[in-house]
Amino acid sequence: MRYFKLENSASPTPEELDITTTEILFHDISGLGFDEETDFASVGSVWRLNSVSYAQKPVSGKICFTDRKGTTPYTKYTKFKDFIDKPPLTLVYYPEGPESICYRKKVRVTKLEKTELDKYGVLDCGIDFTPYTPWYEVVKAKNGGEIVENDTGWVFGDGDSNPPLVFEPAAGTNAIPTKFRNEVRAPVDLYSDADNDSPVKITIYGPVVNPSWSHYVNDRLIASGGFDGNSPLSLSASERLVIDNTEGEYAMTVYSNIAAPRNVYSLRDFDLQCFFTMQKGKNTVIVSSPVTSAIKVEVEGHIHYATV
Repeated sequence: MRYFKLENSASPTPEELDITTTEILFHDISGLGFDEETDFASVGSVWRLNSVSYAQKPVSGKICFTDRKGTTPYTKYTKFKDFIDKPPLTLVYYPEGPESICYRKKVRVTKLEKTELDKYGVLDCGIDFTPYTPWYEVVKAKNGGEIVENDTGWVFGDGDSNPPLVFEPAAGTNAIPTKFRNEVRAPVDLYSDADNDSPVKITIYGPVVNPSWSHYVNDRLIASGGFDGNSPLSLSASERLVIDNTEGEYAMTVYSNIAAPRNVYSLRDFDLQCFFTMQKGKNTVIVSSPVTSAIKVEVEGHIHYATV
């Protein structure tokens, strides 16, 4: 049996609500697939496809509230309204039951009806979840903070990687460089099976000095990021840098255990990509630092699917 939960954005700790129970049940569901918005132009007696984009299709259904466990359906309805008043929400979908893989969709409730109790004492209310995102699967990986290669030697890599620190690769090779002179490198691998590009969040933990980051897809360099040479950034042991495009915005923020977050987007090197999107296959994110003896990195990808 398919299963649904909701998560809200309550501060400081988001809340979770099971909506596949005997007390609150999301049912009569539609909108789990996808719609395309297309633009065609006539060319003689045939049509040419100009553009395709996914339509913003609500996930709709009904929320059923019962009087089990001594709480009236109207009380449950009020508590549910309080829960969804902390948007954005995440609709979590388990296609094969609560122990199966789950998919997520950022949503907002744009319709919640309220009816009279039926003859069984049940309150059954129509609801629309309007999405901010497609369905996505969260994948995460981290390097654990170990010391990665740091010596004065040289290795072969692909010819696009931070010249002149790396020689051209030998004929027929396309290896990711793993050692640079006086530089620590922390690689993290994620895998995507989707044809769509998918957003990525990178978290770099201090202490670290002037970090930079690179993205490889199937061992080929795709993009690099870092800070402007006139604005290098160092993180203390109580700080972490988050480079994030999973929320629909591009953000670079330093979070601290002892101070307020600070926006460092303006310090980025605007000649570099900085924000990455996963592609199909193996995605390797490598964080580098010229000074630090160890780097702890976590990478989170949101693999987007048209339907699940």
